[in-house]
Amino acid sequence: MLSFVLIEENEMVKGDKYKIEENSYNFNKTFIGIYNGTFYDNLNTYSYLLWLKTTFVAQNKKRDDHIGPTYFETMRMSMTTIYDRKFYKLLLSKEKIQQAMEQRSVNIILQNITGDKTFKY
Repeated sequence: MLSFVLIEENEMVKGDKYKIEENSYNFNKTFIGIYNGTFYDNLNTYSYLLWLKTTFVAQNKKRDDHIGPTYFETMRMSMTTIYDRKFYKLLLSKEKIQQAMEQRSVNIILQNITGDKTFKY
């Protein structure tokens, strides 16, 4: 199972995998794909996020139906449309292992300081 962590839009790096959740009037939408940069057209009037290898799923809020999952080799997402949009970065296995090791070492240090072997931070 993939793990994601919430980030700001300006923290995205070209070539990394992200999940985007949009909450529009009728649909909850989820995109999972590889960020391929930002595209501006007509003298920066419109901006788009470019994506590669994207899976799209949408759930209708008013009816009990959904769209997808649908796969797109390439797609662009308008940034001028107003949505409640959240960006999530894929947390790789290596990063999860590193975080677990750091958490364990912090707990061991704090257990030694407090003298309580059941203490967890």
